[in-house]
Amino acid sequence: MRTEGKSELKRRKRTKTRVLKLLLILTVAVITLAFLSAPAFVSSATFRETVNSNLEIPDPKGRKIEIAQINSAVNLRPPGEQTNFNVSMAVVEENKQSKIQAGGRVQPEASKTGWSLKGTTGDFIVEVNDFDLGSLGSILALAGVEVEAKGVVSANIRSEVKDGQLDNLTGTIKGEDLDITGPQLKGDRLQTGSLDVNVEMNRDGKKMNIGKLRIKSDWAELNADGVVPAKVPGSLADLLEDDSNYSFKGSFNCDLAAVLSQMPQTLGLKEGTKVTSGKLTGNVETFTKAGKAKIGGQANLAGLAGMVDGKEIALSEPIRANLDITADNNEMNFDNLSLSAAFAKINASGNAEQIKYDGQIGLAQLQSELGQFINIGPYQIAGAFSSKGQISIGKSKIAAVGSSALENLRLSSAEGVTASEPMAEIAFAFNIDWENNILTLDSVEANAGLGNISTKGAVLPMNKNAAKPIELTVFANTIDLQKLRPFAVLFASLPQDTQLSGIAESRLSVSAKENIYQIVTDATSIKNLKLVAPDEKPFEQEDVSLILNAEINPEQKAINVKTLKLESPQVKIEKGESK
Repeated sequence: MRTEGKSELKRRKRTKTRVLKLLLILTVAVITLAFLSAPAFVSSATFRETVNSNLEIPDPKGRKIEIAQINSAVNLRPPGEQTNFNVSMAVVEENKQSKIQAGGRVQPEASKTGWSLKGTTGDFIVEVNDFDLGSLGSILALAGVEVEAKGVVSANIRSEVKDGQLDNLTGTIKGEDLDITGPQLKGDRLQTGSLDVNVEMNRDGKKMNIGKLRIKSDWAELNADGVVPAKVPGSLADLLEDDSNYSFKGSFNCDLAAVLSQMPQTLGLKEGTKVTSGKLTGNVETFTKAGKAKIGGQANLAGLAGMVDGKEIALSEPIRANLDITADNNEMNFDNLSLSAAFAKINASGNAEQIKYDGQIGLAQLQSELGQFINIGPYQIAGAFSSKGQISIGKSKIAAVGSSALENLRLSSAEGVTASEPMAEIAFAFNIDWENNILTLDSVEANAGLGNISTKGAVLPMNKNAAKPIELTVFANTIDLQKLRPFAVLFASLPQDTQLSGIAESRLSVSAKENIYQIVTDATSIKNLKLVAPDEKPFEQEDVSLILNAEINPEQKAINVKTLKLESPQVKIEKGESK
């Protein structure tokens, strides 16, 4: 037993040594590739390492995966002199071998402060031959990444850097029998029998010439070429400078039937739906017209059809989106942003700072069209929704002011319960602070047949990293409980055979501190309340008032009622603190 224990310790020590050697090799290569800071006084350094034995990686599925033939050579020179590097290895799995090699040369500009990307010149080569993605499973599992991939990938990428900027790039990536899945795909598998990527780019001063950019799989293809800024543009306006002469063309197409058949759970298809056809296509182009630089683009979803429970389903007409942008004195103008479908028409125009929009959506048509393929909800919907207003876009904030209307809204359940609202009008003004993760409702006012609801100056956190907690006060006026009752039956589980009537008024405040929510109302009343349950005597009160101060802790699922006072001519309920 002691001999076996010693052998196990020796084996673990050897494995640990090999891992450390591998990490040393990769670290040296990464340091060189990334141009990390190196002292200017270093005259030279040469690293050379060969690992003759194989490094076995533990695999959750019991496969034998090894990294072998590990060789590296790095000749590190001070700034102003050329540094060469080369790293190669083989990944072996069940007698299948994949080879990976990376190499190149770099020559940073002479500097007293050490290495810097600025002024650096060099070239890089990466070659991958028949790499089996399945062998990544062990490495990803050790890293805690829940992704499972299969298939074979080869790559050949060559690039040049001059004066710290990418000068040219050529490369090909080829994949076969690719199969990717993971928890986020909800049991779906994204697959393609082949993947081809080709890229050819070279820099000409401040411009980057894209000779070829092509990505093709079994179900999608993207192509692009043209001239764009060598540096990533700070905004679309940079592409539309008057003297830029940039020109770019791009196009894409996607076989939606193939994608949706692979990703029904991820994309929310109805159970049992089989999509048999459908194409998503589009293009974008920059050009000059009447002396002005323009960007034009369009996308179309057409021919979407399939079967569900033996019944044929299809969109009655394509969904189209269009984009037209013009530069005028270096100011970007959105001449047209539009979306059209059988169920919706949305148009917008403006400039980079302010966009005006106008849109209409037919709710019944929306459900009858998209509801054939995806679940839109448990209720049948009818009515018309419209909205118009303007959106102002800042560096870290977006503000919107406008109005919306719901006409002839009708919701029906499978049990035959129906709720309707002839007209609801909403006026709103809000802003989103992306930097502080806050949505501020400057004002929202909704007027409908069942009553009026409004709020001002409300603060709503967008996530747990928000700079401020929730602070909301809602005013409800002339709420007709009889008209509200059908909605309460649909959404709040009010028994269908229960009658309810009366006029309610309320002021309700919600705030939070350290994940504890406080709900307060000192001005809630109901006039002429009438509640009638089957086989029960009607409960009628001429005037009911409510005062409430309660705390809710969602984490502990606890409610602390500090104050509760319910009064009417015949009923009085009053409580202090209780849990």
